[in-house]
Amino acid sequence: MTTVTFRIPDELNEILEELCKEQDRSKSWFMRKALQEKLEDWRDLRVAKKGRAEYEANPSLAVSHNQLLKELGIKKKR
Repeated sequence: MTTVTFRIPDELNEILEELCKEQDRSKSWFMRKALQEKLEDWRDLRVAKKGRAEYEANPSLAVSHNQLLKELGIKKKR
């Protein structure tokens, strides 16, 4: 595992320490969790942008929601 060191404002550190104490978790745990969530959001956005670009390049390949459900054999709930 890699160690990363960075600086945060004192005010942010105070809030983080309060959270750690309340949740009985380490600063490292919260920082890992926050970074993981941010990176997952970034990856999701990248995939969405790629999908949109592919659609805009060839909209005729798009499949409607109803068509997709039918192809997958999923019946809509009524």
